[in-house]
Amino acid sequence: FLGPMNRGVDALPEKLAAIWLEAPVTSEFELDTLPLLFSSEDEFDAYYDDLLVEHEGELGAAIKEIKSRNADAREECLAGRWSECLEGLESALSLRRIAFPPGHESHYKDCTLAEYHLLMSLITFGTWFLKEAGEQKDLRVREAYEIRAFDVFCKAKELVEPIKNQHHKSFFKTLWLNNFANYYWKRRKSHAAAQTMIDAHRAWTKTRLRTFGWYFHVMNASALLVLCKYEDCVRMMQQAIDALPDNGPVPGTTAESEEQTEFRFQPQLLSSALPMVAATCITAYHNMSLGMVGARRYREAALWCSKCMDVMAAHRAYLRVSHPWVKAVRKLQEYCTRMSHTANYQTFRMKRSEIVAS
Repeated sequence: FLGPMNRGVDALPEKLAAIWLEAPVTSEFELDTLPLLFSSEDEFDAYYDDLLVEHEGELGAAIKEIKSRNADAREECLAGRWSECLEGLESALSLRRIAFPPGHESHYKDCTLAEYHLLMSLITFGTWFLKEAGEQKDLRVREAYEIRAFDVFCKAKELVEPIKNQHHKSFFKTLWLNNFANYYWKRRKSHAAAQTMIDAHRAWTKTRLRTFGWYFHVMNASALLVLCKYEDCVRMMQQAIDALPDNGPVPGTTAESEEQTEFRFQPQLLSSALPMVAATCITAYHNMSLGMVGARRYREAALWCSKCMDVMAAHRAYLRVSHPWVKAVRKLQEYCTRMSHTANYQTFRMKRSEIVAS
C-alpha cells in the first residue's frame, strides 16, 4: 500500500510516504457480455443452442466450430493453462468476426460482445496474476507472475484501441489503465504508476458514469501527490473528498449504493478486507494531509491527519498496530505536531503567516 515518492528538490522527508490503494477493477463481466468462459455447462450449451436456432443454415457449421474452440478454451482454463485458454478465446473470436462481420444484424450481439468478453478476460487474468504476485515469498516466482500480468495487460490495450463506441472505449480504457497503474506500483515504478493513474482518471471523466467516481478522483489526486505536485494534489483531493459517500460522523462505515451500469464492475483491494469506502477515505485524508505538508500548510495538515486517525479508529478491526497504514499515519502525525510548533526545519519550514500566528 505504501510506496516510494519521487526524490528531488520538492520531495517530502524520507519517512513520509503516500498511501496508494492497490485496487484493481474486477467485474462479473459474463453477466453483461456472453457466457463463454466461467458460466456453467448448462448456460454455455443453452447459449450456443439458441445461437444455432437463430442462425440455422449457412452459419450452422461456423457456429459449431466457434463453440468447439470456445469449449477448448474453457478446458484450458479449468486446467490452469491461462495462455492456451486465451489463445482459444482469440481463435473463436477470429471466426466470429468472419461469421458476423460489420453490417451483420447480429454483429454487436454475437461479435462485439465477444470482443468485450475477451478484453475483460484479459483484464481479469492480469488482475489475478497481480494478486498472486503479492502472495509469493519467492522473488523469482513473484516476478514471473508480474511479467504475466504485464503481457496480458498489453494484449488488453490492443483490444481497447480499435473500439468505435467512444463511451465503451473510455470505460474499458479506464479499467485497463487503472489495473496497469497497480502493476507499475507493485514493480515500484511510482512515476509510471502515477502518470498511468492520471490517464485512467482522464479516461473516466469521458464516460457517462458516476459509479465509483469518488475512487478515481481520490487516486487521481494521490497520483499528483506522488509526482510532488502538492498544490494540485490539495485542490483535486478536496474535490475528491467532497465526492466521497456521506456516511455520517464516521466516513466509510457503510457501503454506498451504486447506480446500475451497462457493465457491472468494482474496484477491489488486493490484500485487505477493509471496506472499500473506508479504505478510500483513509487514503484521501492521509494524502490530503501529506499534500498540505508539501505545500507547507502544517496546521491544516495536522487537522486532516486527525480526521484520518478517526476513520482508522472506527475500523481498527481491520488495521492492526503493525499495519503499514497505521505506521504511516503515526509518522505523519508526529511530523505535523513537530512542524506546527517549529519555525525552522531545513527546506520544510513554516510559512511566515503561520510563524506569526504561533
